[in-house]
Amino acid sequence: MRTAHLLAAAALLVATGCASANRPPPRPRPPSTAVAPAQIDDAAFAEAVHALLRDGQPTLDRQARLGGVVRRQLAHATERLRAKERERGVASLLGALYLVRAGELAPGMLDGSSSEALALAVEVVAARGDEGRSAALYELQRLAAPSSPEARDAEEHLAALARWTTETTSTDSGAVERAGAEERRQTARSLLLPTDDSLKDALGAASRWVDAGMELQERMRGQEGRPRREDAIESIRAVTSGAATVAAVFLRHGDAAGAQDALSRAPIDRVAPPGLVLALQRAARGDAAAWRDLLELFMRPERGDEETGLDRSLVRAAAFGVAVEAYRKNPAEIEVAMHLSSALAGLGMVEVAPLVLADAAEKTRDPRVVGAMLEAVGASVSREEADGDPRSARRTFAAASRLLTLADRAEFAGQLRPSPSRLRVLGAGIDARASELESAKASLALAIAKEPLADAKALLAEIERGLGHRDASLALYREVVASPEVKGDRGLEAEARIAIAELLGEAKTPGSEAVLSQAAQAAVDARRVARDAHEISRAERLLARALTRAGDSLGAARATERAFLAAKLSPRDLAATALDAVARAYVARDLVGARKAAGQMVGAGLRDDEVVYAALWLHFLERELGATSDGTAALLFDRVEAGASWPARLTAFARGQLGPTELAAAARTPSQRTEAVFYRALSERAKGELDAAAPRLREVAAAPTLGLVETQIARDLLAPPRRAAP
Repeated sequence: MRTAHLLAAAALLVATGCASANRPPPRPRPPSTAVAPAQIDDAAFAEAVHALLRDGQPTLDRQARLGGVVRRQLAHATERLRAKERERGVASLLGALYLVRAGELAPGMLDGSSSEALALAVEVVAARGDEGRSAALYELQRLAAPSSPEARDAEEHLAALARWTTETTSTDSGAVERAGAEERRQTARSLLLPTDDSLKDALGAASRWVDAGMELQERMRGQEGRPRREDAIESIRAVTSGAATVAAVFLRHGDAAGAQDALSRAPIDRVAPPGLVLALQRAARGDAAAWRDLLELFMRPERGDEETGLDRSLVRAAAFGVAVEAYRKNPAEIEVAMHLSSALAGLGMVEVAPLVLADAAEKTRDPRVVGAMLEAVGASVSREEADGDPRSARRTFAAASRLLTLADRAEFAGQLRPSPSRLRVLGAGIDARASELESAKASLALAIAKEPLADAKALLAEIERGLGHRDASLALYREVVASPEVKGDRGLEAEARIAIAELLGEAKTPGSEAVLSQAAQAAVDARRVARDAHEISRAERLLARALTRAGDSLGAARATERAFLAAKLSPRDLAATALDAVARAYVARDLVGARKAAGQMVGAGLRDDEVVYAALWLHFLERELGATSDGTAALLFDRVEAGASWPARLTAFARGQLGPTELAAAARTPSQRTEAVFYRALSERAKGELDAAAPRLREVAAAPTLGLVETQIARDLLAPPRRAAP
């Protein structure tokens, strides 16, 4: 008989002697007085969650803070679910609910605005056939807005769910199989519904399941017939995983005392490993080492049978509850802080992770540990922006300020990878792309003062250019070209020289042709020393860009073909190459080239925010030239999922389902507002309204929004025609 690895690990905690049967002390209860949730905005969110994690004492202030945090996190879940980011949205909702322990769900914590997150999440959960979580979300909807139409709908769904559960429970199912199914439902429900009643229901279902499983095993030992396979498997799961399941249900709430009490009751006490009981007993007394042992237990991967092991979502919920308690006992414990920060990221609260890591970083003198923390924060920031949530990325970087200050200590100088300056450059880039230019400049100034990085100067040069400070930008780009760093990154040199040539051209200053020649040579050198396909594709794209500006369209086309060949195994490189090529083709009015490049994106599995722009440029080029569409743009538009996301709005605008005023109203970020102006201009150009489009293009070309291809297209459209290269 194979048992779950978690139970095997629990056996390692066995000590001589039996655990005390004394009832553990009851856990502290939150105040009975209803407390209005605090008003917590995004700027205060990370610190507020951090305060909740540090201190679990049930006070009026904590209850108010908890209510405000839950509402703010549910707002994050709503945003992500509206944008069709189902996994991130549901994870964010779980994050809000996992912060609430049994007995803390007070009247007013959820309100009408919370209902939308719950309704959107239950659509996702119900589609998976998850009855327990669906029931919990419907009950929470009912609590959020009693007497509302949503509450009545939730009541109807709960009644329908109860009927469906009854009707689909096969009479052919054995008693153990039915008990196991009910245990799963009640366990899943208790994870999302933080009430004493849900815990009581989960414990009752688990007790009946264990009882049925043990009874079947006794009959099997007496050779009273051969049981059904489903019942036999379920009985194994009940006996080997029953106690750990019950413990995990209570530990999700950080309640070791409740878990100890539950494991002391029949029939759970008959299957409870003594080591697990002892660990819970120690944890209930406040032993920090016991909480760390429990965390290690729940962090270990399960290598047991999938059919008889613990539910993975239950393990993750319990591990989070245990990590919070272990962190409260000793915030400086590095392993605990690292696990808790990872769990926070998985629950849609990545901006809290740097604060947790900073607590542990204060005491350590090991540069490897601090470097690993910086690397984790950098990866989180990059991932949030890549997932289309730059606001979360900015919140995460802002929360890393204390960690960066600790990493700046003289004892770590030159030993950290990445360095604090490197992380500041990463954060500055996200600030800059969000049009928070002053914040980006402050981060870059600090980074450069501590470590004169060439890419930091290049980003600062781009910001100065966006602000209209041409001379300052030109001087910084020249510093980049002269930097020793570019000898190891000829691609960065090529980018800087292309920008210098553009600035010289805008100022009508001689010398841009020579600089472009140097940029092309730097790109060729970058290709020559490239170590992988990604670097080759980047070098070829830069070469194509330099040759295009030099008027060598044939050479640019050949470089683009090579870039596509190198990018065939990388969706991100493929998207970058195609977008570069379609943008250049739009400016050059090259319909054949635009269709060819956009066609590379069809069926490539790219993101909506990649395919939509190539589709837009091709669509408006076809309209501008009066050409019948070949269907490529339509195929790319069809790939964009309908909804309220920005790519969906742009698609609706291109198809005439949304007017320019509505598109502008839908824009939520500075970049989106710039894009709304740009695509209105392209629509006007397609209609032949060049006089109306020109001032809009000038507005886009001068907009302080970095990283937008639209800005460069606008500049190219406004620039005088290029002379052909010799």
